[in-house]
Amino acid sequence: MREAHRALELLEDYHAKLTRPQDKQLRLAIERVIRIFKSRLFQALLGKSDISSCFSFPAFGVMW
Repeated sequence: MREAHRALELLEDYHAKLTRPQDKQLRLAIERVIRIFKSRLFQALLGKSDISSCFSFPAFGVMW
């Protein structure tokens, strides 16, 4: 899990350095990857949290 956390840090650092207009597509792609790394499902797959919490939808009254 440390490797995934370090990869996230490196992606965020690199993302912050992309400031030129021609970097827009790359920034958007990296943002998608960052969101995936931060998602509850990804964290659960890494063993950081309970995977059942990823499938709870309290707004709809559905708890798995």
